Amino acid sequence: SRYDDKMRKSHFFHTSKKGTTLSFVYSHSYDYKEESVKPFKDPNKDNEIAILKVDSLHYKVNVFKDAKRKKEKYNIDVFLEKNDVNFLELPMEYSRSEEIIQKLKLNLPSDQKYIIKTSNFKSIHTNKTSKFEITKFEKTDLTLVLPVKLKIVDPIWNKE
Repeated sequence: SRYDDKMRKSHFFHTSKKGTTLSFVYSHSYDYKEESVKPFKDPNKDNEIAILKVDSLHYKVNVFKDAKRKKEKYNIDVFLEKNDVNFLELPMEYSRSEEIIQKLKLNLPSDQKYIIKTSNFKSIHTNKTSKFEITKFEKTDLTLVLPVKLKIVDPIWNKE
């Protein structure tokens, strides 16, 4: 997915690879604007996000229910790798994942570039875990094309 900060939308694409050719086909978008057709209700708006530096390339992200920090919702181990481009992405269905990335960036030297090599995600409530790992990272010239009429869907956390 790609987040458009100016338009306050996330756009999702199906990715496939045939030989050396990558294809990206538009799937859907999320609209975070208050004036959207079905107003965005963020159940995570009161969550407290804490970033803990373990070492220069390892960070722990803890997401708490609120500022009291008594009830943990998620924790994520983030392992970085220095690179010649910045690619900081967390593949998770969480309404404030972009905020996590921005807080993580505040802990990193601004004169260096990183990729998130591995992220280990755990939901405390469900006790489910997932791991995302980049095994190969290649630069490419990429242009993603959005349709004129976007397919706006409700995020999973916005369903009644």
